[in-house]
Amino acid sequence: MPADDKDNARLIVSHIMLDTLKALKLSYPEVNNSQRQKLQAMRKQLAQ
Repeated sequence: MPADDKDNARLIVSHIMLDTLKALKLSYPEVNNSQRQKLQAMRKQLAQ
């Protein structure tokens, strides 16, 4: 039984998770120039 073999069980679960994440087809949101400037200003404040 695969669940009795912890390494095999973890490998199976990791493959399921990877396949699920790939199926979501995630992407970064589109950012316009105004939003980009605001994000850069916030990044600068956090770096201080």
